[in-house]
Amino acid sequence: MALDQREVNIKSIEYEYIMLHDIKAIYVPSPSGMHAGVKRHYYFKQAFNDQYHVSIISTKIWESLKIENEIKILKIKEIKWKEH
Repeated sequence: MALDQREVNIKSIEYEYIMLHDIKAIYVPSPSGMHAGVKRHYYFKQAFNDQYHVSIISTKIWESLKIENEIKILKIKEIKWKEH
């Protein structure tokens, strides 16, 4: 299929996280669903390799940690090709 018959869709995704350097940990809130969690884990793995351990925490713990720690944002751009 010729390139001019495809459409590019660029989507920005942002994920909140808390990073604790001293214990090499990244905490993320509970995802909206399993697929969203797997996708988010993939992007964190790409961004941080094995330098930090990524853990999902409950909403209650997330709200508590937000008070005491800086919220960081991982920004991702997804590129999807759509054929006409």
